Amino acid sequence: MLTVYMPVTAATTTFSDVANNSIYKNAIYTLADFGIILGDAGSDTFRPQANISREEFSVIMTRELGLGALNVTVTDYPFPDVTPSTAADWSIKATKIAYDLGIIKGFDDGTFRPKENVTFEQAVKMIVCALGYGEMGSEGAFWYSKYLMTATSLGFTEGSGGA
Repeated sequence: MLTVYMPVTAATTTFSDVANNSIYKNAIYTLADFGIILGDAGSDTFRPQANISREEFSVIMTRELGLGALNVTVTDYPFPDVTPSTAADWSIKATKIAYDLGIIKGFDDGTFRPKENVTFEQAVKMIVCALGYGEMGSEGAFWYSKYLMTATSLGFTEGSGGA
């Protein structure tokens, strides 16, 4: 079983658009204090109700694994739509790392579609694979069935409203 130790500290990050009574406040500030999420560049906002793109979630996953600061030179792009001319500079390295680790695979047509919103199922798949549980579970009717079953059995989806 994988155990992640994250010491609890007083939040030092604040966002003007995260309400004090938000049930997600502590989670948002903890992730921000650990540098896993940053909020909007150049502002003090987080946009807690906004969707997250596939490239943003890939960055979050690599930061969560402590790989966000790796000095990786990307010359072999795994997806034709994740190159310096098609994707955000800040996400290309994370996408390559996530691909190399098997956290992301892309679509059957060979694309990653970095600007599309990440779906619940895609996020669950990335989390399960990032934590090393990608080979667990049995195949089901949908591509995401085994990841969702694995996440549910491990308690990852409890309280998510998605499963």
